[in-house]
Amino acid sequence: ALVVAIAQRLSILVTDILDFEKIKNNDINLTLKPIELRTAVDSVLDVFRHINKNSQLRLMNQVPLDLPPVQADENRLRQVLYNLIGNALKFTANGEISVSAEIDEGRLCVFVTDSGIGIPPGKQEDIFQSFEQVSADRAEIYGGAGLGLTITRQLIERMNGKVWVAWAELGQGTKVAFCLPIGDSVRTGKFEAGFQVNHELLPVIEPDIMPQVQKEGAFTILAVDDDLINLQVIVNIFERKNYSILTATTGVAALKTVGENANVDIVLLDVMMRDMTGYEVCRQLREQYSLFELPILLITARSLPDDVAAGFAAGANDFVVKPFNADELRARVATQLALKKAARDVIRTEVAFLQSQIKPHFFYNVLNTIVSLCYTDSQKAGNLLTEFSNYLRRSFDIKENSILTSLEKELELVKSYVVIEQARFGERLQITYEVDSNLLSCKIPPLIIQPLVENAVRHGLMGREEGGHIAVTVRKEDHAVIIAVSDDGVGIPAERLPDLLSTEQDGVGVGLRNINRRLHSCFGTSLSITSQEGQGTLVTMTIPLNCSEIVQNHLG
Repeated sequence: ALVVAIAQRLSILVTDILDFEKIKNNDINLTLKPIELRTAVDSVLDVFRHINKNSQLRLMNQVPLDLPPVQADENRLRQVLYNLIGNALKFTANGEISVSAEIDEGRLCVFVTDSGIGIPPGKQEDIFQSFEQVSADRAEIYGGAGLGLTITRQLIERMNGKVWVAWAELGQGTKVAFCLPIGDSVRTGKFEAGFQVNHELLPVIEPDIMPQVQKEGAFTILAVDDDLINLQVIVNIFERKNYSILTATTGVAALKTVGENANVDIVLLDVMMRDMTGYEVCRQLREQYSLFELPILLITARSLPDDVAAGFAAGANDFVVKPFNADELRARVATQLALKKAARDVIRTEVAFLQSQIKPHFFYNVLNTIVSLCYTDSQKAGNLLTEFSNYLRRSFDIKENSILTSLEKELELVKSYVVIEQARFGERLQITYEVDSNLLSCKIPPLIIQPLVENAVRHGLMGREEGGHIAVTVRKEDHAVIIAVSDDGVGIPAERLPDLLSTEQDGVGVGLRNINRRLHSCFGTSLSITSQEGQGTLVTMTIPLNCSEIVQNHLG
């Protein structure tokens, strides 16, 4: 840990020295453009929250939503924020650090306020001098070479701004301020009056001018960047590959595109956007999709270890640094897509196996029941043998790589299973079906209802001496089929409910977990389980009516 800490400090020092020399030699290139300040602050605070995730120090973004963009170099603006917020963190043990902003005389003023140790009177200007420390004692305790704030001032001045200490008091804290011009896009009317920065008031990009490639590609890429030139570059890089390419210019549009296009295979996501950071978009996507279901490749202008760590913590699969090499980007995308395809193939194989799987104990129990009936009721034994034959035929009647069946066939399997179990348990097992007959032809994944009924029998009803009742209901709701299996059995303890879909538990969790994984992989939906001890359990699932199209897009 000591070696790593020293290496990181030296790396920062070398970077600062290189920047310092570039500034001295006037060898630093800046690309000034309108930057949404609140998003820039969010992206920087995300990194520091990751670094200080165990700290009680509060990091707050208080930049108003209704501010116009600031005219700055995107990468250097983030560097300035890193330096100022990082400096505040260094000298603040507890309390809070906040970033706020306001418009003053046609410029955008930003304030970084901390509740740290403060700065002595007469030293407030010295902190911006090269290799300057407020005192030797502080340098020994807190470290640093005294270059960060010098570079900060030089960068801000080269972006036509200024920086100063707005307030400082020993033992109370410090407020550092800097001002930059308001973004040119505001002056030209690109943003509406009031400068309300949200997805409704952002510039509208007409779909017909968005760079994208629509074709029957092997995979679909979603590229997200608020710069149309960057999007065009990505489209050009992949245009000759067998990919379809969709594009979005905001985080909100990206989330909407993924929600409306189940065939999106990978997202190329810019970190800095106008409405939200790439980190936030990544976190929201990860709430619905796993790393293999939807790979996310972050594209960023900064590649410092803390930025990379924050990206992976948000759920990214990989990183590419601007300016990127076309061959590198293609290779990284191809690698992520190959991993996704391998995961899909595993799921397909597992589904095929589960479709034909029969539990040995069930097989033996049925045969024993049939043998017993042969001596007492041959007609009933014959009927049961017929139902068992139907059950086996429907279980094994699977075409190669088949991943869908009709609701009618799945219910036939359920009914054969129930008849067999009723021969064993008699009146202890009662079942009713409430099924919309118009839905019988709709397609669903196989073996998603029968295992639920089997769980209800084995772990719900048969746990009670008197048995109980199972209800299977299928109804249409909006553009989806709602399937529910309920019982009035022994119920499930509350402490076990959270683990049922993620942990094997006495054979119960295996079937439920597999059904849940298939639903989530194909449709982005999950099983809903509610239960109360002594009163029973309800399991509900939602399957889109356009199931066939979605599964084809997901599994190829």
